[in-house]
This record gives sequence, C-alpha cells and structure tokens, in this order.
Amino acid sequence: MNILILDDDPTIVELIHTAIVARFRNQITIGAFTNTADAYEYASGKTIDLAFLDMKMPSEDGYEFMRRLNGHLKSVRFITGMGSSVKKALTQPETKDKKIKIYEKPFKTSAILKDVENALTNWMLLDMIASLEHTRAYCAR
Repeated sequence: MNILILDDDPTIVELIHTAIVARFRNQITIGAFTNTADAYEYASGKTIDLAFLDMKMPSEDGYEFMRRLNGHLKSVRFITGMGSSVKKALTQPETKDKKIKIYEKPFKTSAILKDVENALTNWMLLDMIASLEHTRAYCAR
C-alpha cells in the first residue's frame, strides 16, 4: 500500500510518518513531504492508496494538490485547523468518488493508525480478489 503525507509543518509530517512506519513498516510504501513540488514528483505516475494532506499550506492547499493528482489518489485525509476550507473541498465534484475524512488539529495518532489499518485491510482484500480473478481467468483458458 502506498501512502503520502503532505504538510508544511515538519513536526506534523514527522509525527504521522514515525507513527505509521513504527506500526506498519513492512506493509507499506510511504512518502513524507513538507512541500507540494516534492510530493507531486513522488506521486506522479503512482497510485496513492491513502493521502494525508494539510488543507492550508502557503503555496498550494491540500485541496488543490488533490485536484492536480485526482486520478492518482484513492483515499484522502485532510489535516486542518480551519473547518471552512474543508467544506469547500467536500462540495466539489472531484471529491465525490474519494473516501475523505478530516482530522482537526490537534489530532490523535491513534486515529490515524486506525485509518491506516482499515485502509491496509481493504487494500489486501482487493489485492486477493484481483489475484483470484487472475487465477480464474488463467485456469479458464
């Protein structure tokens, strides 16, 4: 499973990154960034299964970043201290197919870890289903 963390606050990035890696080290690939340019370079051409995005950043907010990578992000979690900007994101057509959740600062890392655990379980189930379908198609030949 591929996870992306993007927040302009290095402390937040480190907190989320450290918690996720400590618990799910061998089950995930993770990119952690404090600027959108590096995060965009990392995410381009990849499918991001779960993204933690700061809603309010100096150069580009999490919503704009999500729009730019719309086809690559499966599930988005916004980290925010400002609820009004999140409402904007939730009413846009680009978000209707996304699984979006909001974490207001200060947040608990236990909630984030539970979210990662749920996403990982879903990802593994989908991977098993795809594998079974591939095997069934191969055997049907």
